[in-house]
Amino acid sequence: MAAVKTPRLRDERICWLSVRDELQRRARRRRMWQTVLTVGLAPRQVRAWEQRRMSRFALVVDRLAGRLTDAERQALRTGRQVPEWFLPAVLETSRQRGAP
Repeated sequence: MAAVKTPRLRDERICWLSVRDELQRRARRRRMWQTVLTVGLAPRQVRAWEQRRMSRFALVVDRLAGRLTDAERQALRTGRQVPEWFLPAVLETSRQRGAP
């Protein structure tokens, strides 16, 4: 991931920018049964489904950013990377909240 200048961004926003590309890739990835079900759908409907997933991910990222320790926040601001536990926690929490 490319480093992003973050002079005045909140930690929640920096977290989102750090994981957004990976979450976008996962939101677009479909399982076989999902592909079969979406074959007859218009592209607009499929995009709406993906946008709902990204919205769920964004809410989870915002909540989990509050759990960062002071040291993790400092590393986030300087290195623009989330801790190793962060992305798996986002995915697990999203699954528990209904995001496939």
